[in-house]
Amino acid sequence: MPAIAALVLADGQSSPANHTFSPGTIENGRVMWEDRSIEVPAGRPSITAEVRRAGTGGLQVNQTKGGFNLPTLNDTGNENPNAVLRNSSGSIVLNLHPQSTLQERKDLLAYMTNWLALAVVKTAVNDTESWY
Repeated sequence: MPAIAALVLADGQSSPANHTFSPGTIENGRVMWEDRSIEVPAGRPSITAEVRRAGTGGLQVNQTKGGFNLPTLNDTGNENPNAVLRNSSGSIVLNLHPQSTLQERKDLLAYMTNWLALAVVKTAVNDTESWY
C-alpha cells in the first residue's frame, strides 16, 4: 500500500514548472492532494485518487480512479475578487478484472499513459479538435 506523500507534477507551460501537491484529506479510501501555493483555498488545483476492490459496493472489478481539478480564480479585481470563474477537470478510471495478471495491468497502464502522450491526443485536448 503506497503511503500518502507530496506529489510533484510539471505543468503544461512552454517552460514547464513543477508544482507540489501536498497531502490533504483521506476519507473512505479516497485521497486528496492540493497545490497549497495558491493562497485562496477554492482556487487550489487538486488531485484525488481511490482504489476500490471487487465486491465493494457491488463492483465486479478492482477499480483505480484518479481525478484532477483546475479552478481559475477571478483576478480582475471586479466585484468578486478571488471567486472561482470556472473549473477544468479530468478523470481516469481503470477497471481491472480480479483475475487479471500483473502483466495485463502493466500493459493497460502503459497503453493509457502512452495514449495520453500522443500528439493527436494533445491536439484533441489543447485545440479541442476531434478526429476525422
